[in-house]
Formats: sequence, structure tokens, C-alpha cells
Amino acid sequence: EEGMWDDIQDLITYPDKAEERSIEGTVELSFWINEAGEIEGVKVVKAVHELLDNESLRVVRSLPKKWIPAKYDGEVVPVQLSISMEFAL
Repeated sequence: EEGMWDDIQDLITYPDKAEERSIEGTVELSFWINEAGEIEGVKVVKAVHELLDNESLRVVRSLPKKWIPAKYDGEVVPVQLSISMEFAL
């Protein structure tokens, strides 16, 4: 998870139009890591503004494609993750 936040920091860009309009807030997202270690089903759970929501979606969809899949009782299983991205000026 620590590596994920490093990747997010490298990828995220405050949208120019959001900055010009002083739009701030925390976007909450959820997504799944499937059995193959791929991200899927990315969605906004708590929206702030279309500009920030779209940037958050872009960032998560741009994360490295291969993750270590979760295991339960020795079986590889999909897992849902939730994260929050704060945009503050």
C-alpha cells in the first residue's frame, strides 16, 4: 500500500481549472484488485467536483497494472480497496 501512495503522488496533478476556481475537497474512490492482480471497477464513492473526480479516476486507472493479489485460506481472491484523495490549495 505504501508503494501505491508513492505512485499516486507521482501521478496526481491538480487540475488547472479547479485551481483557478479554488475547488478543494476529498474524493473517495473504491476499486477491486482481481485474482490476476489487476485494478478494475474503479468508481467514485464520494464526489467533490467533476474536475477533481476525473483526476482521481485517471490516477487510479494509471497505477501500475500488476499487484500482488490477495489470498484467503491459501486461495487467490479479489479484494476491494477504498482510498481518499485530498485536493487542497
